[in-house]
Amino acid sequence: MDLDLTEEQKMFWESIADFCDHEIAPPVDEAEAKEEFPLPLFKNLGTLRVLKVWRDSRVLSTTEGTSEIQHLIIAGELKL
Repeated sequence: MDLDLTEEQKMFWESIADFCDHEIAPPVDEAEAKEEFPLPLFKNLGTLRVLKVWRDSRVLSTTEGTSEIQHLIIAGELKL
């Protein structure tokens, strides 16, 4: 059994990790300091279809075009 990620999966992981580091962490840190909800963050999550993938994964096992590996990468990076 091959447990290595494909190049496409590695690129997906890198894009999600980069997005989390640069687009999610700063507004979350700021919102926590101000005790506010980071609403603009959700628009940014939509740019990578992260919200759609996660919402649909609660209803279906996978979203069309999204693998279980991608779900795990998103969950891991978002610390879910």
